[in-house]
Amino acid sequence: MIKRSVSWCIHTSKRWRHFIFYSVIGASGAILDLLVFKILTAAGVPWLPANAISVTSGITNNFVLNAWLNFRVSDKLWRRFCSFYGVGMLGLLLSTFVITVAVEGLGSSVDVAKVASIVFVVITQYGLNRRGAFR
Repeated sequence: MIKRSVSWCIHTSKRWRHFIFYSVIGASGAILDLLVFKILTAAGVPWLPANAISVTSGITNNFVLNAWLNFRVSDKLWRRFCSFYGVGMLGLLLSTFVITVAVEGLGSSVDVAKVASIVFVVITQYGLNRRGAFR
C-alpha cells in the first residue's frame, strides 16, 4: 500500500514537473511568437501571414527546448517534430479562428486577440503533445 502511494506521488510530481516546464518553455515560445508577430505587422505584413510565420517560429522553439530540456528525448526526432508540428498547425488554425472572431466579430484589437489566442491554444496543445510527440 505504501509502495503504491509513493509510486503514485512520484508519477504525479513528474507529470506536474513536465507541465510546469512545458509551460515555461511555452511562455518563451509565446513571447517569440508575439515578438515576431509584432515585428512583421509593424513592417506592414498582413496579420494572417504574420500569424503563420510567428506561430511556426514559436512551434520550432518549443519543440527544440521540450525535446532537449523537458522530456529529454533524442530518438525519432523527425517523427516527433512532425507530430509536434501537426499539433502546432492545429494550434495555428485555432489561433486564426480566435483572432478572426475577436477582431471581426467582437471588434477587438489584433494584439489583444493574439494574446487571447495564445492562452487558449497552449492549453489545448499541451494535452495533445503530452499524449503524442512526447509520450
